Amino acid sequence: MKMTSVEDIEKLQADINKVFDWAADNIMMFTSDRFQVLRYGKNEDLKHGSSVDAVAQQDHWNDAVAQQDHWNDAVAQQDHWNDTVAQQDHWNDAVAQQDHWNDAVAQQDHWNDAVAQQDHWNDAVAQQDHWNDAVAQQDHWNDAVAQQDHWNDAVAQHDHWNDAVAQQDHWNDAVAQHDHWNDAVAQHDHWNDAVAQQDHWNDTVAQHDHWNDAVAQHDHWNDAVAQQDHWNDAVAQQDHWNDAVAQQDHWNDTVTQHDHWNDTVTQHDHWNDTVAQQDHWNDTVAQQDHWNDTVAQQDHWNDTVAQQDHWNDTVTQQDHWNDTVAQQDHWNDTVTQQDHWNDTVAQQDHWNDTVTQQDHWNDTVVHQV
Repeated sequence: MKMTSVEDIEKLQADINKVFDWAADNIMMFTSDRFQVLRYGKNEDLKHGSSVDAVAQQDHWNDAVAQQDHWNDAVAQQDHWNDTVAQQDHWNDAVAQQDHWNDAVAQQDHWNDAVAQQDHWNDAVAQQDHWNDAVAQQDHWNDAVAQQDHWNDAVAQHDHWNDAVAQQDHWNDAVAQHDHWNDAVAQHDHWNDAVAQQDHWNDTVAQHDHWNDAVAQHDHWNDAVAQQDHWNDAVAQQDHWNDAVAQQDHWNDTVTQHDHWNDTVTQHDHWNDTVAQQDHWNDTVAQQDHWNDTVAQQDHWNDTVAQQDHWNDTVTQQDHWNDTVAQQDHWNDTVTQQDHWNDTVAQQDHWNDTVTQQDHWNDTVVHQV
């Protein structure tokens, strides 16, 4: 090929470049190390002042092929990056699903805590109902004790009334016996009057019969016999009086014994009242002991509730700690993922630099063409 100027050489070089571009587009390669450039002619300046370098072009082509391989590697790396991004998206979905699962587990734990708290609350309500029943039973017991006290007062009043009635009957008997005694005394006074009148009559008869001593003595004898009979009657009446006096003494002893009996009954009633009061006191002490046991049980319940509240606070704090640890683990995972992302971004930046270099190479090839 005849070259007459530098422009002809540049055109030849452009044609050679097109041939190499065509080979590159068709994934072919020339054995450029076998090419030789022969220069002949009379124009020494043109022979030695310019060059058509197929070997250099081949080296440039080799560089282009190496860059193409680097580009292919970059494409493969881009595919790997796309796979990484897809894997990252899959990972993000898995993390989101894990977070959703963690939320579900936390919600389940919260629900279990709510159920346990509900059960504890139900137990507390049942115990409160039991306490209310105990208080109601205590009120019922207090009403029964008050009614028992009222009944004891009524019984005591009834016993006092019976004692008054018995004393009234005894008094009526005493009054009747006293009236009988007064009748006996009146009869005795009447007998004394009759005796005095008889004595006066005897004196009159004696004086009247003094005239006839025999008659008088006979009358006196008769009077003596009559007087003896009267004396016998008087003795009998005196014995009756003595029996009345003995009966009166027996009555007085009976009244004294009855008074002693009344004192004994009063003392016995007082003893019964003391025993009833002691029983009431014992019941009060037993009720107080039951109340103290109830108060102690209430205090134990309050301690249990306080301990439960402390436990709930501890559980809440533990849950908060678990959430903090989970959040820390999630943060560590996020930091690890961030480091991986930074590495990926750095690799992406390197890829962008490679693409920019490829674009620059393309621009260079286009400019070269």
